[in-house]
Amino acid sequence: MSGDLTINIAPLSLSFPTRRYMRTFLYLCLLFKNGLADTIVSSIRDLTASIANATEGTTIVVQNGSYNATSTIEVGCAGTAENGIVIRAETVGGVELGGSNGFIINDKAAFVTIQGFNFTHTAAIEINGAHHCRLTDNVIQLAIPHNTSSSYIIVSADYVEIDRNELRNKSTLGQMINVKGSSGSQVARYLWIHHNYFHDFSSPGGNGAETIRLGLSGLSPSAGNAIVEYNLFVRCRGENELISNNRATTLTDTIPFSIQMVLN
Repeated sequence: MSGDLTINIAPLSLSFPTRRYMRTFLYLCLLFKNGLADTIVSSIRDLTASIANATEGTTIVVQNGSYNATSTIEVGCAGTAENGIVIRAETVGGVELGGSNGFIINDKAAFVTIQGFNFTHTAAIEINGAHHCRLTDNVIQLAIPHNTSSSYIIVSADYVEIDRNELRNKSTLGQMINVKGSSGSQVARYLWIHHNYFHDFSSPGGNGAETIRLGLSGLSPSAGNAIVEYNLFVRCRGENELISNNRATTLTDTIPFSIQMVLN
């Protein structure tokens, strides 16, 4: 038709060097996607420094081996819901963290996951004032001195997930998981404790050796809205209360649809 504009677009043709660079670029993208851009550490000093410098989307990988911490490993980094921060063992169970101290996740932390460690140190693992943090795929058997009262995990934070861990071989006062207040008179809220294996908690004699303690009497007017479900309890004889619930919600409301087995 008269007046029509015809534009001829030649097919895109890449020269050999251009194609080669494109393949290299795509390969590098694949490497980064698969985790080769992770921060890899092989000492407590490097681990502590990497945590201090972590930003959203960071993954810190601790190389397999045994490590002794002589001071607290402070976690105060913050990710986002879309890009969390992961601190993990090279392989699940491949890193033993012993010594006197372990992780304390403080009130600056958010969206942090700690995964795959074998914890054998002395001090409790603490989550204090943080939010949206997770402990998963860990083995916890702390070396608490005889006649000392200490919990394995102390939670004073909201939106904490504790899942797929093995908590074992405890014989001292103090709970395997001790849920306290997140602020003032408010018990920690919106916890999700699921698919954990609790076993071999022998009685130390005395009160305060529940496997899980949800709140304290002074926090009982507050509601925590926790979910505790699908956990396995085997030979947990710390005291006559397997789970104590010192909060405004009832045990039935707090633990909906749970499947829990107690084997003697």
